[in-house]
Amino acid sequence: DYLPAPPRQHLVPDGSWRLVRGQVVDFTNEEGIPGVTILIKGTTLGVSTSVDGSFSLRVPPGKVQLVASFVGYVTEELDVEHRSEAYIKLRASLQQLNEVVVVGYGTQQRRDVTGSVSTVSASPLSGRVSGVQIANADDVEKIIRIRGVSSLGTGGPPPLLVVDGRVYTGQLADIAPTDIADIQVLKGAGAMALYGSQAANGVIVLKTKGGAGQPLRGLPGTPPELPDVPAGDPRLALRRHFRDYAWWRPTLTTDAQGHAHTEVVLPDDITSWDTFVLGSDGHRRTGSATGQLRAYKGLLAELAGPRFLVAGDRAQVLGKVLNYRADTAQVTTTFKVGPQVLRTQTHRVGSSVIDTLTVTAPTTGADSVQVTFGLQGANGYADGEQRSLVVVPAGTRERVGTYAVVTASDTTLVLPLSPSLGEVTVRLESDALPALLSEIQHLQYYAYLCNEQAASKLLALLLERRICIVQGVAFKGDKAIIFLINKLLAGRHQPEGLWGTWPATEPSFWVTAHALEALLGAEKAGYPLAIDRAALQAYLLRELDQRLSVPATVPTLAEQRRGLVAHPTALETNDQLRLLRLLHQLGASPDYRTYLDRIDRLDRAQPGRRALDRYLASTELRQQLGLPYQLDTLRRYRLRTELGGVFYADTAGQNTYYRYLLADRVGTTLLAYRVLRAQGGHEPELVRIRTFLLGLRGGGYWGSTYEAASILATIGPDLLVPGGGGVMAQVRLSGAPA
Repeated sequence: DYLPAPPRQHLVPDGSWRLVRGQVVDFTNEEGIPGVTILIKGTTLGVSTSVDGSFSLRVPPGKVQLVASFVGYVTEELDVEHRSEAYIKLRASLQQLNEVVVVGYGTQQRRDVTGSVSTVSASPLSGRVSGVQIANADDVEKIIRIRGVSSLGTGGPPPLLVVDGRVYTGQLADIAPTDIADIQVLKGAGAMALYGSQAANGVIVLKTKGGAGQPLRGLPGTPPELPDVPAGDPRLALRRHFRDYAWWRPTLTTDAQGHAHTEVVLPDDITSWDTFVLGSDGHRRTGSATGQLRAYKGLLAELAGPRFLVAGDRAQVLGKVLNYRADTAQVTTTFKVGPQVLRTQTHRVGSSVIDTLTVTAPTTGADSVQVTFGLQGANGYADGEQRSLVVVPAGTRERVGTYAVVTASDTTLVLPLSPSLGEVTVRLESDALPALLSEIQHLQYYAYLCNEQAASKLLALLLERRICIVQGVAFKGDKAIIFLINKLLAGRHQPEGLWGTWPATEPSFWVTAHALEALLGAEKAGYPLAIDRAALQAYLLRELDQRLSVPATVPTLAEQRRGLVAHPTALETNDQLRLLRLLHQLGASPDYRTYLDRIDRLDRAQPGRRALDRYLASTELRQQLGLPYQLDTLRRYRLRTELGGVFYADTAGQNTYYRYLLADRVGTTLLAYRVLRAQGGHEPELVRIRTFLLGLRGGGYWGSTYEAASILATIGPDLLVPGGGGVMAQVRLSGAPA
């Protein structure tokens, strides 16, 4: 006998209730199930599990049972009278439906279908299946009569015919009766709910013996069709938006049932779109899936042509009509160039038809040609494509220009211009700060971030901060500076605490010097820096003593003079100079003069002339330490450019201080600039050196991140005018035709 369920109790929680925590997991893999409903049995009080299946619920004192239920799982009950924790395992439900009807866009139980569904199955059908009769009108033609079809709408279009889940545009009589395995008839609102207005006169659903997706014997394949677009709806009648990518949704999240939904508008390309899905959950598990979206039309017009035209060219464009329907289509095709109709033709299209049109690119004026190819059906159906063909000028465009830096206070500059080259653009800048800011921005956009690149970006941002202070504008790069500081601190090689190109590579003294210069500059600007200076100083001093010890140096020099051993390599001398520079930057106080004298003796002991870059590096360090130095030989390395710039280079020697990091003339010029600036009294010469360095931006930017950072850090501070204002530059332009 049927017994009604006991009425649910309506309880109000109070202070005597206790808290029960737990988790609901799948019985097979013990993974948490989100969205499970947890109720106190006999009440309406409950919660839903979180993304990992966990829950917490206050329950009344005494005997209490929890009920866990979720779609697709068997409901479980658990007694928690003496428990504060609950671990519930749900088993998947294995119940099966007696019959489902697959219709429209999903799967429904038969009782949920609105309208009338008639289902017949037999083999053979005639004489054995109620409601189906097959009669021979003659020896060839067979007529299929289905009971219920006569009650469908008359006087209008025939019922919609669906074969193996695909809309079939042929006639029912075209289908061989022996191929039919199942017939269904849908009427009324149920048919229209599933197939839209095209099912207003009902739907006949056939299933063939070949199965879904298999073509009927003797008939062409009938792929799924989208509804025809009438001529009154221009959204899909003329396609003009084409591209290789369709959509991107990086922020989709699933709901409590694990489903994610989004709506997209695909481009106008009639093609198959590959869909890639990447996902992760709260347990850091990841997964991926692929799918395909198919853009399809049963009757369409496509346009193919070159990607561009040269002015005056003649090219053929192809218009193609494709018919995927079973019936021959009667269409009118049209070619247009701009708004002008150039050709109209009528075709009977079985599977495809190709039209051609010769297009001539204009020689002047227009930068593109708009070509349209479309079709129009007798029932108002329309489709077509519109594409713009770019027209490029004949020949090769060459930009001719002159770059000059005016350094004198009153200068006349003559620029010869040729009228045959057309319009001339003159760009004048009164200072170099716009160029520096452009270089800083370009450096920040660089995609990679090894230790050298991080230090280079940090040096550039510190200069930008100073420029913003001088100009009185807000600096927005504080977060980027802090990020780069942390990046460099995390990129040290352990246990030395020095820097290599990457965190896992062996330490390098030039990378360490570059990174420390950037970090100490940030600390000087007010940013916190957590670094163990004492440990670094101790390690660097040990390295220096090992490379430049007194017992090892003196005998070596004596042996070298007798020709018994090879000379110390230049690379070792470079590292020794960098070690001393690092110790000075860290505030160490060894006997610098003794160390520098030993390095200079080693350097002079090498055959040939002393390398210019190491001489300048040693001189720069002596200046910083207040030690005596000489610059009497520097002028013989001075060279001039055609545009008034000056650089320093040893054209007969070999420079290795910067090795492959900087070109010889760039590295030695930067060292010379810093030495001359420290000595003082060389401002006109420094202006000419800056002219040379700025002129190296031939492609718009300097050659590498290290080069850009080195030049910015060297000349940038000298281009700032504290307090703003600066000097007003006046230029008067005059000229006459050549």
